[in-house]
Amino acid sequence: MINAFKKVVGRLFTRTTATFLLFLVLAFALWLLQKESSGEFTVGIPVAYVNKPGDIRIETDLPQSVSVSLKVEQGNALSLFRRRSHDTIFVDLANYHFNNSGVLKYPADSLLAAASELYPGFSVQRCVPAVIDMRYSRLRQKTLKVIFSDTDSIQLSPSCILVGPITVEPSEITVYGSYVDTLNVVRLKHLKNKVYDVAVTEVVPIANRVKGLTYSDTVVRVHIPVQRAIE
Repeated sequence: MINAFKKVVGRLFTRTTATFLLFLVLAFALWLLQKESSGEFTVGIPVAYVNKPGDIRIETDLPQSVSVSLKVEQGNALSLFRRRSHDTIFVDLANYHFNNSGVLKYPADSLLAAASELYPGFSVQRCVPAVIDMRYSRLRQKTLKVIFSDTDSIQLSPSCILVGPITVEPSEITVYGSYVDTLNVVRLKHLKNKVYDVAVTEVVPIANRVKGLTYSDTVVRVHIPVQRAIE
């Protein structure tokens, strides 16, 4: 009896039948989703702060995410599947004027507009926090000349010569901080001992960076113009 039952079930429940039942379940789920799509729900969206000016120090802990209430209008339920978990609201600090007030407020309208752009087909109701309140201070700044004094470590192949001066790029670096007046120049770390037989550009980090100061560049490109000598 059991074997006969298994044979009957095996004939009825074929691959085609399983596929049909799967599509039937999916269709029912989409129907429920369409029916309930007018509800409101909340998502957390990460916030990234980019292009902060070098002479500005943010004094407050900025929120790393905002809670946004969204609503899917009737007929737009499929837009749920276009949501991406890695969506991020980028706050571009280069677009804002940092005056002497020490306070910058990123308004709710900008947050709502950014959320609406990330989630087309959704109606953005509100977001928490409504305003990102930034407390900041302006740092002192000083532009310093870059000094490369490691020319003795540059060894050339016997058949090669320097065909020009060794140059650095950038030749000046701006340093931001509360005690930049104590600095006069920016020096580079020593090069590793190499023998050069062609023109090359070395990327050299800054030596003895001072803790608490911000540098407009932390590495410098050293151009070494080497060429084979012609008899």
